[in-house]
Amino acid sequence: MKEKAFISLVLTVRNDAKRIKALLNEIHSSLNSVFELYEIIVVDNASEDDTRDEILAVAEQHEGKTVLMKLPWHQPEEVAIFAGLEFAMGDFIFDVEHLEPGFPQALFADLFKKASEGYDIVNVVSEEPPKLLTSLFYRLFQNVSHLNLRLETHSVRFVTRRALNALFKIKQKVRYRKAQYVYTGFKNF
Repeated sequence: MKEKAFISLVLTVRNDAKRIKALLNEIHSSLNSVFELYEIIVVDNASEDDTRDEILAVAEQHEGKTVLMKLPWHQPEEVAIFAGLEFAMGDFIFDVEHLEPGFPQALFADLFKKASEGYDIVNVVSEEPPKLLTSLFYRLFQNVSHLNLRLETHSVRFVTRRALNALFKIKQKVRYRKAQYVYTGFKNF
């Protein structure tokens, strides 16, 4: 029996024409096997290849469950993903930073199950060790921010609507989602 919750999945793409069709079809298959109602919001961050056409081809196959947001010019990743998150209507949201075709089919079901244990934010941490520049960035961020936040490289994040609403209420000029999700105070895994 499928879950009745309405799910939004938000991901950003840029010049991903070669992989986007396979990835979106896998995402649809995975979400459809678990959830009755879902939407996939694809934020095209000013692609210069055939990414848009590939997304539209997938959208036709899946009867309106794929929404394309085309940004008119290239934006920083944080700005692009926030545009998609603000558009998302779901009770629960998958915030996807990076996902490759061939991801584990049970990924979304596992994240939903973990959230049902009482977590408002569930993160998938990359198995690869962070790159040197990433490690330096997190160390610098920790020293400059004066906040006691443990940040890691995440590829996918599952968020409840209330945690996302709290994120949008944080008034800051510089928005860094990873820190802001932790800063909301909601239970995080």
